Amino acid sequence: MISVIIWIGFDFLTTTTGLYSRAVLHDIDNPVLAYPLLAEVILSPGLKGIYYAALFATIFSTLNSFLFLSATTLSKDFATKILPYNISSVRYTQIGILLSGFIGIIIALIIPSVIEMWYTIGSLLIPAIILLIIGSYYSKYEVNYSIAKYEMIFAVISGLVWMILRDNSLLTNLLMEIEPMIVGLAAAVMIHSYGLWEKQKEMKK
Repeated sequence: MISVIIWIGFDFLTTTTGLYSRAVLHDIDNPVLAYPLLAEVILSPGLKGIYYAALFATIFSTLNSFLFLSATTLSKDFATKILPYNISSVRYTQIGILLSGFIGIIIALIIPSVIEMWYTIGSLLIPAIILLIIGSYYSKYEVNYSIAKYEMIFAVISGLVWMILRDNSLLTNLLMEIEPMIVGLAAAVMIHSYGLWEKQKEMKK
């Protein structure tokens, strides 16, 4: 609860500052630069230096935490279960850091907009894991490994295909209004429901 309250305060400050920068700076070509541009307008040279130091510290601390989290996920959750090699966890983590950094750079080059990046990643990946996360908390909605694997794969693929069709205007005007996340979620719901049905059949035997 304490962390939630702190997060609400953090979001309030960032959103309010963003709205203030919009009011002061009016038209901003690149909204990502709203905070630095606002600092250039309202802060003195000394405070500006402190602000930029804090800004870079925030960026690098976030980069470190996400990089190590991604590396641990790749090494612990994927590599050790898929690859047959007997490699230490430290070595797996080192490889995971390099791989995570490489993937991050590629994504940044392909999708330069931060907003578009979060939209794309969220639209494709959230439907693939949301029902599985619920199942991990409530055993009633838990499915087996095989169903979970197909659920993640087809949820991502269906959302990606829909996104490609939508971006290339290959859908009707009505279908264009449907977000890729909805399509991915629909695929996940169908597969997850099938998994729960299979689970019920096994329990009745």
